Amino acid sequence: MATSTSCRAVRLAVTVALLTLVTSGCGGGTKTNAARTGATQTTSATTGAIKPNGLEKKPPAQVAQAAAAALKAAKSVHITWTWRSEGKAMRVETRVRGGSYAGIYEEGDARFEVIGIGNDTYFRANERGYKLAGVPGLLRRLAAGQWTESPSKEANWEEQFSLATFADLLPAGNPPFEPTVEQATLDGDKVVVVAAQDGSKLHVANTGPAYPRRFDSNGADLARIDFTEYGVDFHITAPS
Repeated sequence: MATSTSCRAVRLAVTVALLTLVTSGCGGGTKTNAARTGATQTTSATTGAIKPNGLEKKPPAQVAQAAAAALKAAKSVHITWTWRSEGKAMRVETRVRGGSYAGIYEEGDARFEVIGIGNDTYFRANERGYKLAGVPGLLRRLAAGQWTESPSKEANWEEQFSLATFADLLPAGNPPFEPTVEQATLDGDKVVVVAAQDGSKLHVANTGPAYPRRFDSNGADLARIDFTEYGVDFHITAPS
């Protein structure tokens, strides 16, 4: 299940990536106009036919594994991950479509944005974001709010916002599950609920593909991940 260790790892990875971009990329061209991070919607995903997909008959570990596999194979999805760390509200949000993504990381008042399209990566942060990463005062004031095209792949943003990374946060059969899954509804859709003995719950679509819909971790960080807008044609474009 998603644990406090997973949350700390994401925070560290984002900070390292930010430092890499600032030290190697702020000399590059900047883009001052806001990016279209996505979200024009032209098609809406459905969870399939009304007939259940059979997950209600499978053991919890198999349902969890099917959900992780379905997420990795999804053509597009909108993911929002929230948790608290050291009293601060934390949020990772990303829209992924094919090889493109538009992501946001927030830690308190610090905010980082990243857009990846193929091999091109664009990044910007507010002044508090640069301060969190240890950037000197004058540089962070000059760079705040400016889009920078990353000249280096060392920051590895595409990995931080990949579907595989989020799939790895889902239970994979190791936690002690309750013996059976339960059928329920979530936002009007049929789901099955995989419950761990620590109180964490994974909601998985009970029609169509075994897409994860929501994951609530009962660990120290009380993390929650929402998965929405499967199959939506997000128009993710570079900053203009």
